[in-house]
Amino acid sequence: MTLDPVNKNNIADIRRLYRSAFPLAERKPFSLLLRRARRGQGEFFAIEGDSGEFLGLANTLFYKDMVMLDYFATAPEQRNGGIGAAVLSLLRERYADKRLFGEIEVTDKPHPELALRQRRRNFYLRNGFVPVGMTVSAFSCEFEVISTGKPISFKEYREFYYKVIGPMSYGRVKLINR
Repeated sequence: MTLDPVNKNNIADIRRLYRSAFPLAERKPFSLLLRRARRGQGEFFAIEGDSGEFLGLANTLFYKDMVMLDYFATAPEQRNGGIGAAVLSLLRERYADKRLFGEIEVTDKPHPELALRQRRRNFYLRNGFVPVGMTVSAFSCEFEVISTGKPISFKEYREFYYKVIGPMSYGRVKLINR
């Protein structure tokens, strides 16, 4: 399995999975993610099998010593085969000297897909991520922030958004006290 940077050969698969795997309200513009990768502010990968088959996508964003796992999805026909765990292991190794963190949908409120959200949360917890004790509203979506064990404060989290996503994030990223 490899993490191959986005290119003309895999971009269509990445875009298709990105659009189908993430709700519209949670998606950043695809062009923004590509631009951040081109500028060295992140990486956008196609996850490929040993025979070159498309297995999924992973997108990261960088600021200082922080790396956000912004989007991660396995192709539907490839799920439940250990690919996700293997990719998270590769990413933890790749960013071992950084503070790797991500956002997951909240699981402490009723939701039609609560069972799916809980399975996703448990997947990350089984694979080396831990809650940082912070629930946030980012662009009107509520998330629990998780990391690979290195702390991140809300001040750093909000600064990350401001510097990587841009000034339009100011006031749209808030700490939720529960």
